[in-house]
Amino acid sequence: MLMKELRYAARSLAKTPGFALTAILTIALGVGASTAIFSVVNGVLLRRLPYADPDRLVLAWGDLRNRNVLDFPFPPGDIPDIRAQGTLFEAFAGVVTGRAPLTGDDQTPEQVVTAGVTTNTFSLLGLPIELGRGFTDEDGTPQPQLAQQAGGSQPPGAQQPPRLPGIAVLSHEFWRRRYGGDRSIIGKTIDLGGKTTVVGVLAPGAELLFPPTTNIERRPDIWVALRVRFEGASRINVFLRLIGRLKPGVTVARRRARWTASRRTCGSASRSRKLPACISGWSRCRRTWWPTCARPFWR
Repeated sequence: MLMKELRYAARSLAKTPGFALTAILTIALGVGASTAIFSVVNGVLLRRLPYADPDRLVLAWGDLRNRNVLDFPFPPGDIPDIRAQGTLFEAFAGVVTGRAPLTGDDQTPEQVVTAGVTTNTFSLLGLPIELGRGFTDEDGTPQPQLAQQAGGSQPPGAQQPPRLPGIAVLSHEFWRRRYGGDRSIIGKTIDLGGKTTVVGVLAPGAELLFPPTTNIERRPDIWVALRVRFEGASRINVFLRLIGRLKPGVTVARRRARWTASRRTCGSASRSRKLPACISGWSRCRRTWWPTCARPFWR
């Protein structure tokens, strides 16, 4: 019976090819549009963010109000103040991305995407390690500095102390592509403009999902622990994007009330120069549609 109906339908369509072509194209466009819409909704709204407890993650930023500059990154010297002010937060992590030439691993030199991160970034985001280990506090130990005499001068004959190597964790995708999943990469040294030791490999799918205006690369190849001396660091060299994790149980009303008060404090303190650093704004992580990104979530 079914074959008889199929033959009848085929003969009917053959008699009216214009109608048949219109029907086929309409169905194809409908299926294609439905698939595209579902892909967007699934990626933006339905699929869980690749982080632990993502509803507690926020992006913090600063503003230069007198210059009408919004969504401004932070200098490393502001980080201690921000951590002290952020009483609603468990922790803050700093991120900066860029590109660097990779050599020293007996393979063809390559320009790779790098992410310089504070040592608590993986634990704050909940990014799991597949091989080796993640970063420890010791991996962020600042580089040693020359001893200085009174007045800031260096003693005669002083030599630069040896530099500490960089500590790196590879993305899973980069590890598979460049090293073929070779587990012996752990402990080896590569060159990213300086000697860097590989200590781990992330689990698949590790991403940094930021708005495109922040210039943060979405999928770094190599993650490197920042060796920055935050105490007393520069307050004019701005490059860090901050991610914060709220404390458990912090409500929306409490966040908004504290944020409103902090903005008033921030304005008066910055005028009186009593408070060096302020968070001008922050927002909870969420999935939104950005025209130039496939699946971002910061707003």
